[in-house]
Amino acid sequence: DEDGMEPSSGVSSRGRQWMATVAREINQAETAFVWPAREPSTAADDGGDVDGGPSPPRYEIRFYTCTGVEVDLCGHATLAAASTLLGPGGHRVVAFGANNGELLRAALGARANGRGAPGDGTGGALRISLSFPWKDVTALERDEFDLVTGSVLPRAFAGASSGNNSWFKIKQTDFFVRHALMIGTTDTREDLFVELSEEGFDLLG
Repeated sequence: DEDGMEPSSGVSSRGRQWMATVAREINQAETAFVWPAREPSTAADDGGDVDGGPSPPRYEIRFYTCTGVEVDLCGHATLAAASTLLGPGGHRVVAFGANNGELLRAALGARANGRGAPGDGTGGALRISLSFPWKDVTALERDEFDLVTGSVLPRAFAGASSGNNSWFKIKQTDFFVRHALMIGTTDTREDLFVELSEEGFDLLG
C-alpha cells in the first residue's frame, strides 16, 4: 500500500502516515495507537493470566511523538492505553505487542487506599502494574545519588506532578532525599530508574 506495508505486518490498517498525522494534530509528547492483534495471545508467549487463568487478550500498540516520529516505547502512553482497557467492565489483564517485538503486560492491582476490589467503583484510585523490557541497572554511587536526589530530580519533577503540584513545589528540595530508596542507571546511562517508598509514590500521585 502507500505506506509500503504488507497487510500481515501487524501495523494498523490505517497506516503509519495516518498515525503520524494524528499524533501531530494531538500534539502531546507521545500518542499511543492500539488495536486488536491479528494473532491472539498464547500462554507460551505472555505467561498466561496473573491468576493462572486463560491468556489475556492481546493488542498491538504503537507510539508516535508530536512531530510524527515513531518510537519503540513510551511508559505514560502505555499506562493511558491500559487504563482505557482495564477497570470496570473491562479486562483485568491485557498484553501489548510493541514495535520492537517486546511484549508488554498491564494488570490491575490493589487500590491505593486498600479498600474494595479493583474496578468495583468503591473508592480509591486504581493501580495498574506494567511489565516492560528488562534492563540491567547499576545503583549510583553515593556522590551521584546525592546529586540526583538533591538537584537533578527536583528540577525534572517541578511542576510535573498532577495531584499535589503546589505541595511538591514547596517540598521538592527534600522529597527525593526522603523517599528515594534506590537510583540506578543502565550501561549506556540513558535512563534513571528511581525506586520510591510507598509513601513517596502516593504523594506524587
